[in-house]
Amino acid sequence: MRTAVVLSVVLWASPIIAADWPGFGGTPARDHHAGETLATSLHLAWSRQARHAPRPAWPRDGRMSF
Repeated sequence: MRTAVVLSVVLWASPIIAADWPGFGGTPARDHHAGETLATSLHLAWSRQARHAPRPAWPRDGRMSF
């Protein structure tokens, strides 16, 4: 019974959440515009230090061996 109640609430609320951005592009005009304003100040949320320097995915000898 509890699962049915939770499922019905989620299914009922999903159109409300989706109403903010109904499809690709936002509106039927596909203007890619949201009516909300962006935050004026940004701050670093996280960072990561890699253990190794990045390497190229393929060798640089000019030939591709298959």
